[in-house]
Amino acid sequence: MEAVKEALSEGTRPWGEMVERLQPPIGESMEDIAGRVEANLLYYACNYALVGLAVFVYSLTLHPTLLLFVLLTVMLLVLVNSRDLMQQLPPALAAIPRPQRNAAVLLLVALLLTFNGLFFSFLWPFLISNALVLCHATLRPRNLKSSINHIKTKAEKSEIGQGLKDLTREFKKIIE
Repeated sequence: MEAVKEALSEGTRPWGEMVERLQPPIGESMEDIAGRVEANLLYYACNYALVGLAVFVYSLTLHPTLLLFVLLTVMLLVLVNSRDLMQQLPPALAAIPRPQRNAAVLLLVALLLTFNGLFFSFLWPFLISNALVLCHATLRPRNLKSSINHIKTKAEKSEIGQGLKDLTREFKKIIE
C-alpha cells in the first residue's frame, strides 16, 4: 500500500494547479492547440487517470451489475493468463498467444454486456472521462513546468536523448 501512495504522490500534480486557470485556445493555430493538449496529457497523466478511475467507480455505484462483469473480466483474464492452466490445455490451445487470449476474453465480456443491455452503461464512463480529459487538456494553457516537461519528454524520445540517457546511466555506474 505504501508503494501505491508513493507512486501516486510522485505522479500526480497538485490539483489546485491543475484547475488554476482555464483559457479557451481562441486565435491559436491547430499546431499550438495540439502542442497544448500533448503537453497537458503528459504533465497531468496521473491526475487524468485518477479522474477516469473516479468516473468509472461512480458508474459502478449506479449499476452494481457492472461490478459483477468487472470481477468476471478480471477473473477470466487471470485464468487465461495462468501458467498452470496453459500447461493443462491441449497444445493447440496452449499455443494461442496471450494478446489473442485476452482479446477473446474482452470480446466475450463485451458480448455478455451487450446481451444484458449493459454495454452502453459500461461504455459511458470511458466516453465521459475521455471527454473531460480532452476538454481540460485543451482549455488548460501550458505553464512553464508543463512546457519544460513537454520538451524533456520529446528530447528523451529522440535519438540524441536516448544517447544522453545511456551516457548518464553509464556515468552513474562509474560513480557508484
